[in-house]
Amino acid sequence: MDNFIGISREIIEHWIYKDAEYFQVWFEMLHRARFLKEPKTEIREGQLITIHYSQFLFGRNGWSSRLSISEKRLRKLMDMLITDNMIKLIKKYPRFTLYQVINYEKYNKKGQQENQEGQGIEENKGQQKASTGPAQGHKRRRYRI
Repeated sequence: MDNFIGISREIIEHWIYKDAEYFQVWFEMLHRARFLKEPKTEIREGQLITIHYSQFLFGRNGWSSRLSISEKRLRKLMDMLITDNMIKLIKKYPRFTLYQVINYEKYNKKGQQENQEGQGIEENKGQQKASTGPAQGHKRRRYRI
């Protein structure tokens, strides 16, 4: 159950949902963002890069080709996402850029589980008893924005 991206039902009211291409790119960002807490170091285009939790690499040429979206629209979307405080630019490289998804915990179930592990077992049991959700054993979908 730790391999999903949570999206709230309220997403349909958000501006990103109103344009199918923009929503596709946003989802791609959530999908490609580093979901593990420990950093990962790799070599890209001859550059040694460390990618931290909630960060992703973005190259306009590659994303444009992979998602069949014009580079001009991608550039405009990136500016809009930065302005709306959904992502932030971390570092520019010659052929790509490192970005961070702001408030990534809202989308990353694995990150939420790691945060909840710090709570006491008794506290978690109390939360389960108070739950009005489906019976235990039934998988419930969660949607968060």
